[in-house]
Amino acid sequence: MRRRLGRFVLALVVTTVVLFVGLNGLLQTSWPLRWLNADPDHLHVDYRNAWTLWPPFSLHLDDLVISFQDVETQVELRADHLDGVLSPWALRSLRLEAHDVAASGVVFRLRPRPTSAPPPGGRSLQPDIAAFDDAPASPGEQWPALVTLALTRVTLTDVREVWVSEVRTVGNAIISGSMTFEARRSLSLDEAVVTSRGATVTRGPEPLLALDALDAKLTLERLVFETAAGPDARKLSADVSLLGVVAPGVLGPAGFAAVPWLAPGTGDGPVTAALHVVRGVVQPSSRLHVAVPRFTVGAGPVTLQGGSVLDLSATERAWQVDLVMASATVTGGVGVPRLDVERLEVVAQGATDLTEPLRPRVLVTAHGGRARDVRAVNRLLDPTSGLRVVSGAVHLDATFAYDLKTGTGDGALRASVSRLELESRIARLSGRCRLELHLRSFDAETGRLHLDGSSLELLDATVFADRRRYDGFWLKVRVPGWAWWTAAPRRTQATVELELQHLQPVMGIVAAQVELPFPIRLMSDHREVSSAASITITGDGVDVRGLHVHAKALEVWADVQLNEKGVWGAALVDSWPVVAAIEFKGTRHEPVLSDAAAWFRGFRARHRGE
Repeated sequence: MRRRLGRFVLALVVTTVVLFVGLNGLLQTSWPLRWLNADPDHLHVDYRNAWTLWPPFSLHLDDLVISFQDVETQVELRADHLDGVLSPWALRSLRLEAHDVAASGVVFRLRPRPTSAPPPGGRSLQPDIAAFDDAPASPGEQWPALVTLALTRVTLTDVREVWVSEVRTVGNAIISGSMTFEARRSLSLDEAVVTSRGATVTRGPEPLLALDALDAKLTLERLVFETAAGPDARKLSADVSLLGVVAPGVLGPAGFAAVPWLAPGTGDGPVTAALHVVRGVVQPSSRLHVAVPRFTVGAGPVTLQGGSVLDLSATERAWQVDLVMASATVTGGVGVPRLDVERLEVVAQGATDLTEPLRPRVLVTAHGGRARDVRAVNRLLDPTSGLRVVSGAVHLDATFAYDLKTGTGDGALRASVSRLELESRIARLSGRCRLELHLRSFDAETGRLHLDGSSLELLDATVFADRRRYDGFWLKVRVPGWAWWTAAPRRTQATVELELQHLQPVMGIVAAQVELPFPIRLMSDHREVSSAASITITGDGVDVRGLHVHAKALEVWADVQLNEKGVWGAALVDSWPVVAAIEFKGTRHEPVLSDAAAWFRGFRARHRGE
């Protein structure tokens, strides 16, 4: 029995030694690399030295380089030293299977495979993967599988570079945990821990973020990119602590390529973050603070600039983001004057449960806005009207709230214009103006706005019209009811109330643009005039119903329609000792002097009954 046991032990030792010596000897030859590189179009492996203490399970590799390529993706993984269990057979199927791995001096690069031939000079912002060129996949190309990384219980020290597409992180990081990554297909993380000190994030030559300290722990159940949706947020749990400096590019197109209206600013700013997510729910301890001395937001031709501070906080039910811009400036755009704003604040609130659709309520407040020269609005005026703005300075305050969940909003705008001066072909007006625009409600689905209670006042004005000067002129317009549909068919309906100090200046200004009937011009020299009407504006023209003008010795009633063919309708003018009616027929008008009141009542009855 002892002899048999001794022979068995001896045979086991001899077998182990032979296997150890034979396998290590084999690893010193070129055969393993020739076998692994049998498909150079899709897999390339290289190393300087390889040996094992526990054949064939655990390997030690020096200067390891593994490059994969499938129809969509190119991946390169480098390590100065690696100890762990790797499956060489899985590599032949573009699958890196490894567990209980310890590696140092790690570089990871991933880039999409081009779909067409790149321009001369290649893809300057993409990582260089030496094993493969920039040639796109050929139509008949065959590939064994999609690139897959299946890493279990891995510890990577001295991670020097992680370069994914155009974003590159360089520094000294430690990464541990388990990960399964199917290129462009899915990702899963099991208690992945990242620790970094002194790393930098760039996009080509443009800096994005300088990390003084980063500590993160992430768990993500398998997330399939193609079908990812809100409920998948339940798969994520994360604890992230970050301290660093944010560069302008991270808040511009480099950081948010999918948001083309963001433009980079200038100057760096500090960023601190402590974000905690448990199975898709943001925890109350989450905080984020970013300060950028000069931040720029572009929306088409309009640009907004200012020093910005962004803060994120969370409670048990909601998160809130506050973005404050101090000394902001709005420039550019046709008809947009330069506007300086003392303080612009944007507040957004949303549910901490990330599985819910991201539809926050957003509140925008602008305080202390000033435009010292508003002549830019002349570019919006019809040049054939002969009307233009000579001068004016605006001061405004505005608020606007919008709920992305319900698609509804409300707001208000208060503006005052000083040193206002307008001129037409033969008339001129100067004075002060106040505007209050009340957005009672807005429905994005129907495109309907309610602007009830809005008003416009012209104060202390001087009017030059009909070769006369009118001082102390004032005009007040109130809109008790006002609905406006922005969706097709576009139209607006309003009830308008008007008061003015003197009717003649208005008639003089109007007469400078269009021809007025002689009876109206003759009877328009009245003061303390008030007016009310219901007005509907559509693409076909303007419909004025129930117009009533009142003064001490003047009463006017009218129903008229204005379109491209002229003015249609009728008016009754009662100005002692004359009572006259006027029928408008496109470009012509006919006076009715005999029994004018009865004629007008009959006209109104006939047309209202239609």
